[in-house]
Amino acid sequence: MGRSDYAAVHDLFDALDETWTSWMRDIRLARARLIVPDAYIRDRGPGAGGSFDDDREVWEALKIPPTEGAGITLSQFDIRVEEHRATAEAIVRQAAQTAGYSPQSFGLDGGGQPITATEVDSRDQRSMVTRKKKAGYWRHATAEMLHVLLQVDAAQFGQPITPNRPRVEFGDGVAESEQATATTLDLLNRAGAVSTATKVKALHPEWDDTAVKAEVAAIHAETGAAAPDPVGTFPM
Repeated sequence: MGRSDYAAVHDLFDALDETWTSWMRDIRLARARLIVPDAYIRDRGPGAGGSFDDDREVWEALKIPPTEGAGITLSQFDIRVEEHRATAEAIVRQAAQTAGYSPQSFGLDGGGQPITATEVDSRDQRSMVTRKKKAGYWRHATAEMLHVLLQVDAAQFGQPITPNRPRVEFGDGVAESEQATATTLDLLNRAGAVSTATKVKALHPEWDDTAVKAEVAAIHAETGAAAPDPVGTFPM
């Protein structure tokens, strides 16, 4: 549902593939190779070519003029690691932003330190906007598909159900930690601005109304909050 994230970033994917290919090519070219004069090659006979033993430790004196400098030469190129890494990271960052996401969502920012859900929302604002947009695309379509499946289940498989159109809701992208939730509820409770039922729902958002009411009743029974006020007013 909706436009694909890849719709505008195919060229960046090609650039990333080219960068990675160049990086792997640098690794292949950087393999150590020895360049030796013809006199170092051992003749294998007519038609068998020649070979050079790079594990040999003792060599006999060769009749080579000292001024020619024709010895064993090591050929090994440098691997441009930092250049390729920086280029690849810049391409990935640009591709993520073009697709509508924040670099933080792909681990490109941040040092791994713990952050709160509010800070995550601030850093991932672009990703959160894209997520809400996609949730809007899928909410109605998913409800329609599930409604059709319920109708098929009742018509074809004889299930004793009433095919009502379900309501689809997407949860928050970032969940607060239990410590942060407890701190917030404690402050609201001190201010007298929250009920026991609201606190239970905030702590257990996946519970239904029946479970919430049972938990509220248990809390009131343990704390004595449900007991009548002995000094309450009486009707005149």
